[in-house]
Parts: sequence; structure tokens; C-alpha cells
Amino acid sequence: MEIVKIEKFQFNGNDYEIRVLAIDGQFKVCAYLGDKQASHVHSVDEVTNFDFRQSQGKPAYDQLVEDVKTDIQNRYLEKHIEAIARP
Repeated sequence: MEIVKIEKFQFNGNDYEIRVLAIDGQFKVCAYLGDKQASHVHSVDEVTNFDFRQSQGKPAYDQLVEDVKTDIQNRYLEKHIEAIARP
């Protein structure tokens, strides 16, 4: 596992850390609040990331970082946890 990028993100008075990790041919992107996972994990394989960079001029994982920010703003992980906790 290699840390590729860490981006700080503030929302609703909280300081999040969005991490891009290279793991087994994949780039995995997830937000953390302290040591607690604060978003779903988004991922893209190395080949797709390369192709995206060639066509868009930036890595695909940068778009996933933006997607994770949207997840936080829309409370997707919290809503998912609430939904599965209902009887």
C-alpha cells in the first residue's frame, strides 16, 4: 500500500482527510474524520486511471476525490448506515 495523495477538506465544522491509496493495481479513495472512515471507498484500476489521464489531463482518482467530497456533503455514508440499522 502506498499513499498517493492526501487532501484536506472542511465541511460542516469538521476537518476531513481524503486519502488516495495505491493497493494491488487499484487506486482507492476514502475520507476519514480522525481515524474513522467517513465515506464509502471509491476505486479505479491503474489502466483506467492511465487512460483517463491521457484523455482528460488529470488522473481519474482526482475525480474520485471530488466524488467523495460530494458524498460527505450529501451524508451518503450516514444515510446508508441509518437505512441498514432500521428493522
